[in-house]
Amino acid sequence: ERSVYHEAISDAATEDNAVGGKSKREKVPLPEDKVPVRIFFLLKHIIDNKDDQLFLIGTLIQNVFRSINEDDGDESTSYFHLRFNDLIADNDSGYSKVRNHESLEDSSKTTFQMTAPLEVDVDFDYFPFKIYTATLLVELSTRTEKTKRIRPELWVAKNDVRNNVTLQSPYLKD
Repeated sequence: ERSVYHEAISDAATEDNAVGGKSKREKVPLPEDKVPVRIFFLLKHIIDNKDDQLFLIGTLIQNVFRSINEDDGDESTSYFHLRFNDLIADNDSGYSKVRNHESLEDSSKTTFQMTAPLEVDVDFDYFPFKIYTATLLVELSTRTEKTKRIRPELWVAKNDVRNNVTLQSPYLKD
C-alpha cells in the first residue's frame, strides 16, 4: 500500500545538523480523516461485447455522511471517485457518469450511471457444460489535501443485504 507523506523539519534534526549548514528532513505520515460512506448498487443487466468482455450496467448511489469539500463550489469534491477492477471510473473512461448530485449541510448524495467491466474466470469447463464467475471490485479513492488525507469508511448493512445491492426487475410489456 502506498502512503502519502509530507515533509516536516524536526527541531532536533535542525539542531543536530545546524553545524554542517544542512537541515535534515524526515517523512511524517499525513493525519487521516475517515469519512462515513454508504454505497447502494442497483444492478440492471449484464452485456457482452464482441471481444468476450462482460459489463455490468446499473446505478450506484454514494452517500457521504459528512462534508468533505472545502466550499470550493466544485461538486466533484463532495464525493469519492471510483475505480472498477483497478481501472479509473470517470466520464473519460465511460465506466461511470454522474447522473444526479444533491448536497445538504453536512452530507451529500451522488447518483452514478455505471458500465463496469467484469473480471471473468472459468470455474468449470467440461463439455457440454461451462461455468463462469464474474466479479467486480469497487474501490473508493482516497483524497489528499494540504494537511490531511481523507479516507472513506464504508458502512455496510449486515442484517439486510438488500440495503447494499439489489436487482432491478425487468420492464415487461403487457
